[in-house]
Amino acid sequence: MTGAEEYVIEPADPSAWERLAEAVADLPLMKRYGRDAVSLSRAMAESCGPGGPARILCAQVTPSHDMAGLVWFHETGTFGMGGYLKLLAVFPGHERRGLGLRLLRAAERAVVCRSPFFFLLVTEDNEPAIRFYERAGYVRGGRMERLVLPDADELVYYRRL
Repeated sequence: MTGAEEYVIEPADPSAWERLAEAVADLPLMKRYGRDAVSLSRAMAESCGPGGPARILCAQVTPSHDMAGLVWFHETGTFGMGGYLKLLAVFPGHERRGLGLRLLRAAERAVVCRSPFFFLLVTEDNEPAIRFYERAGYVRGGRMERLVLPDADELVYYRRL
């Protein structure tokens, strides 16, 4: 990124969901969970389409409009008391620039209007993600054994907004 570029975070247009799904599917985390671009694109359309419970915010580089990352979340519903972070992804070439935290905070600002808490799951062995969320003020709430993958436990984290 040059000095003339910056990131803009705004709602993802449905026409971009397929491209976002392709970018997300290339990430190691999605490969571990067996998610491909087709299933991700379908899930985006189902959860974020008309009447769907979720939203996606996309980070783009200005002025090029290149996609740099996304945050996919629910504003309400988790344990009847909070929003839920479904996915936070920063695309290759945009890491370590504060973009992940900016995306997370943008989702929190959307959630706080409707829910007092924001929840997320992180695989127990994903130490970089655990450090990131703890630095961002999230507290570990518990462990869910083999919830998604048969060989991994998920940790529940939350933050009061």
